[in-house]
Amino acid sequence: IGRLWMLADNMREAATFFREALALDPAYGLAADLLATALWNEGDIAGVRDALEQRAAAATNPVERLAVRFKAATVHPPLAKDDGEIDGLRARYESFLTAGPETTVPDPWKIGLGLNIFADYHARPDRALREAAAAYFRAATPSLAENLAAKRPPGQKFRIGFASHYF
Repeated sequence: IGRLWMLADNMREAATFFREALALDPAYGLAADLLATALWNEGDIAGVRDALEQRAAAATNPVERLAVRFKAATVHPPLAKDDGEIDGLRARYESFLTAGPETTVPDPWKIGLGLNIFADYHARPDRALREAAAAYFRAATPSLAENLAAKRPPGQKFRIGFASHYF
Protein backbone atom coordinates (compact mmCIF):
# COMPACT_ATOMS: atom_id res chain seq x y z
CA ILE A 1 0.00 0.00 0.00
CA GLY A 2 2.88 2.35 0.79
CA ARG A 3 4.28 1.88 -2.71
CA LEU A 4 0.88 2.71 -4.15
CA TRP A 5 0.90 5.96 -2.18
CA MET A 6 4.34 6.65 -3.65
CA LEU A 7 3.08 5.95 -7.18
CA ALA A 8 0.24 8.39 -6.50
CA ASP A 9 2.92 10.92 -5.49
CA ASN A 10 1.54 11.12 -1.95
CA MET A 11 4.77 10.76 0.01
CA ARG A 12 3.21 11.89 3.28
CA GLU A 13 0.74 8.97 3.29
CA ALA A 14 3.47 6.60 2.10
CA ALA A 15 5.72 7.68 4.97
CA THR A 16 2.86 7.18 7.44
CA PHE A 17 2.27 3.67 6.10
CA PHE A 18 5.96 2.71 6.31
CA ARG A 19 6.22 4.12 9.85
CA GLU A 20 3.24 1.96 10.85
CA ALA A 21 4.89 -1.09 9.27
CA LEU A 22 8.10 -0.38 11.18
CA ALA A 23 6.15 -0.01 14.42
CA LEU A 24 5.00 -3.61 13.90
CA ASP A 25 8.46 -4.87 12.83
CA PRO A 26 11.42 -2.51 13.40
CA ALA A 27 13.73 -4.91 11.53
CA TYR A 28 11.72 -4.72 8.29
CA GLY A 29 14.50 -3.26 6.15
CA LEU A 30 12.48 -2.73 2.99
CA ALA A 31 9.95 -0.59 4.89
CA ALA A 32 12.80 1.51 6.31
CA ASP A 33 14.35 1.93 2.86
CA LEU A 34 11.03 2.97 1.34
CA LEU A 35 10.37 5.32 4.27
CA ALA A 36 13.74 6.96 3.58
CA THR A 37 12.84 7.28 -0.11
CA ALA A 38 9.44 8.82 0.66
CA LEU A 39 11.03 11.26 3.10
CA TRP A 40 13.71 12.16 0.54
CA ASN A 41 10.98 12.93 -1.99
CA GLU A 42 9.33 15.14 0.63
CA GLY A 43 12.62 16.97 1.21
CA ASP A 44 12.91 15.74 4.82
CA ILE A 45 16.68 15.15 4.93
CA ALA A 46 16.79 14.76 8.72
CA GLY A 47 13.96 12.23 8.49
CA VAL A 48 15.90 10.25 5.87
CA ARG A 49 18.93 10.16 8.16
CA ASP A 50 16.78 9.08 11.12
CA ALA A 51 15.08 6.33 9.11
CA LEU A 52 18.43 4.98 7.96
CA GLU A 53 19.91 5.16 11.47
CA GLN A 54 16.92 3.20 12.82
CA ARG A 55 17.35 0.64 10.05
CA ALA A 56 21.04 0.30 10.92
CA ALA A 57 20.21 -0.15 14.60
CA ALA A 58 17.80 -2.98 13.73
CA ALA A 59 20.19 -4.73 11.31
CA THR A 60 21.65 -8.00 12.57
CA ASN A 61 24.16 -8.40 9.74
CA PRO A 62 27.27 -6.25 10.41
CA VAL A 63 27.92 -5.63 6.69
CA GLU A 64 24.34 -4.48 6.16
CA ARG A 65 24.60 -2.25 9.26
CA LEU A 66 27.84 -0.72 7.93
CA ALA A 67 26.25 -0.04 4.53
CA VAL A 68 23.15 1.61 6.01
CA ARG A 69 25.17 3.69 8.50
CA PHE A 70 27.38 4.86 5.63
CA LYS A 71 24.35 5.87 3.60
CA ALA A 72 22.95 7.74 6.59
CA ALA A 73 26.23 9.61 6.99
CA THR A 74 26.26 10.65 3.33
CA VAL A 75 22.72 12.02 3.25
CA HIS A 76 22.97 15.62 2.11
CA PRO A 77 20.34 17.82 0.51
CA PRO A 78 20.96 18.53 -3.17
CA LEU A 79 21.15 22.23 -2.30
CA ALA A 80 22.24 23.47 1.11
CA LYS A 81 20.53 26.45 2.74
CA ASP A 82 23.73 28.25 3.71
CA ASP A 83 27.40 27.88 4.61
CA GLY A 84 26.50 26.78 8.14
CA GLU A 85 24.50 23.83 6.83
CA ILE A 86 27.32 22.85 4.48
CA ASP A 87 29.87 23.00 7.28
CA GLY A 88 27.62 20.97 9.60
CA LEU A 89 26.99 18.27 6.98
CA ARG A 90 30.68 18.01 6.17
CA ALA A 91 31.64 17.83 9.84
CA ARG A 92 29.10 15.05 10.44
CA TYR A 93 30.37 13.08 7.44
CA GLU A 94 34.02 13.54 8.38
CA SER A 95 33.29 12.52 11.98
CA PHE A 96 31.66 9.32 10.71
CA LEU A 97 34.61 8.58 8.42
CA THR A 98 37.15 9.27 11.17
CA ALA A 99 35.38 6.84 13.52
CA GLY A 100 36.15 4.11 10.99
CA PRO A 101 34.17 1.09 9.86
CA GLU A 102 32.79 -1.39 12.36
CA THR A 103 33.60 -4.37 10.12
CA THR A 104 35.28 -5.18 6.84
CA VAL A 105 33.57 -5.84 3.53
CA PRO A 106 34.82 -7.71 0.47
CA ASP A 107 33.62 -5.15 -2.08
CA PRO A 108 32.16 -1.76 -1.11
CA TRP A 109 30.38 -1.21 -4.44
CA LYS A 110 28.31 -4.39 -4.05
CA ILE A 111 26.69 -3.03 -0.89
CA GLY A 112 26.22 0.47 -2.24
CA LEU A 113 29.14 2.29 -0.63
CA GLY A 114 30.57 5.12 -2.65
CA LEU A 115 31.89 8.62 -2.44
CA ASN A 116 29.65 11.38 -1.13
CA ILE A 117 29.08 13.20 -4.40
CA PHE A 118 27.25 16.15 -2.80
CA ALA A 119 30.36 17.00 -0.78
CA ASP A 120 32.25 17.44 -4.04
CA TYR A 121 30.18 20.50 -4.93
CA HIS A 122 30.57 22.45 -1.70
CA ALA A 123 33.54 24.51 -2.91
CA ARG A 124 35.54 23.72 0.22
CA PRO A 125 39.08 22.43 0.66
CA ASP A 126 38.60 18.69 0.33
CA ARG A 127 41.97 17.19 1.17
CA ALA A 128 41.13 16.29 4.79
CA LEU A 129 37.73 14.91 3.79
CA ARG A 130 39.24 12.85 0.95
CA GLU A 131 41.98 11.52 3.25
CA ALA A 132 39.35 10.52 5.83
CA ALA A 133 37.30 8.77 3.10
CA ALA A 134 40.40 6.98 1.81
CA ALA A 135 41.30 5.81 5.32
CA TYR A 136 37.73 4.61 5.87
CA PHE A 137 37.66 2.60 2.63
CA ARG A 138 41.14 1.24 3.25
CA ALA A 139 40.04 -0.01 6.68
CA ALA A 140 36.68 -1.32 5.39
CA THR A 141 38.18 -3.17 2.41
CA PRO A 142 41.77 -4.11 3.23
CA SER A 143 41.80 -6.70 0.42
CA LEU A 144 41.36 -3.91 -2.15
CA ALA A 145 43.90 -1.50 -0.68
CA GLU A 146 47.48 -0.98 -1.73
CA ASN A 147 49.99 0.93 0.37
CA LEU A 148 51.39 3.50 -2.03
CA ALA A 149 53.12 5.41 0.77
CA ALA A 150 56.04 3.00 0.53
CA LYS A 151 56.36 3.84 -3.18
CA ARG A 152 56.12 7.63 -2.74
CA PRO A 153 59.34 9.66 -2.88
CA PRO A 154 60.16 11.26 0.52
CA GLY A 155 58.42 14.58 1.10
CA GLN A 156 56.03 14.24 -1.84
CA LYS A 157 52.30 14.49 -1.11
CA PHE A 158 49.66 12.52 -2.91
CA ARG A 159 47.09 14.46 -4.86
CA ILE A 160 43.55 13.26 -4.28
CA GLY A 161 40.79 14.23 -6.66
CA PHE A 162 37.90 12.95 -8.71
CA ALA A 163 36.67 13.08 -12.25
CA SER A 164 33.07 13.91 -13.08
CA HIS A 165 31.50 13.42 -16.49
CA TYR A 166 29.43 16.56 -15.77
CA PHE A 167 32.47 18.84 -16.18
